Formats: sequence, structure tokens, C-alpha cells
Amino acid sequence: MKVDMSAHAVTVRLERLSQLRALCLSLAAAGRRAGLARDPAGTTAQPDAGQQAADTTQTGSTRSQGSATVRGTSG
Repeated sequence: MKVDMSAHAVTVRLERLSQLRALCLSLAAAGRRAGLARDPAGTTAQPDAGQQAADTTQTGSTRSQGSATVRGTSG
């Protein structure tokens, strides 16, 4: 397969690269604003509010499941 190395083709590829870079930077900034963070493995991790609440209130009266709150007794 031959790659078109004409001046016009190279310019088009560089412009697309620039657009993709700008998009990636914009998405990264939006992720930071949304509270997403990178874990040490390099993958994006989003905290699960329901699981965190359940983990911290195993002995308690309230735990969150998604958008609902469930009241219960320890046992």
C-alpha cells in the first residue's frame, strides 16, 4: 500500500492530527471537570458512589444504592 506523500496530502493529515489532539485535550479537561481521575494503572476510574457508601456504612443505618437510599438495620 502506498502512502500519498504529496504536499496537499501531508497537510491534510497534519490538520486532522491537530484536530484530534485538540479533541483529546478537550475531552481530558472535561473529564477532570467531571471528577474523573486516572488510577496508577493508567485507566480512567470513576468512583461508584453507591458502592462507596455501602462499604462505609456496613454497620449503619443508611446505605446508597445508585440514586435510591435504603434504610436498614445492622445484623
